[in-house]
Amino acid sequence: MNLQHWIDQHPTAFAAIFPIYFLSLWLLIGAIISFIGGWFSLAKVYRTRLPFDGSMERNGECKAARCGG
Repeated sequence: MNLQHWIDQHPTAFAAIFPIYFLSLWLLIGAIISFIGGWFSLAKVYRTRLPFDGSMERNGECKAARCGG
């Protein structure tokens, strides 16, 4: 049985499984890119345990759209 035949036979199951599959694949690829590119190492070196205690600055892009607040 090929994949297309299974999808045709179980469209509801495919609709439920595909978003989970897509999100998992997205997160896996992002993690691989962070390891290869060095972002994971940077995050370990510059990690902080303190909560953010500053004001949130808005950039110029936020003025053209609703920014919630």
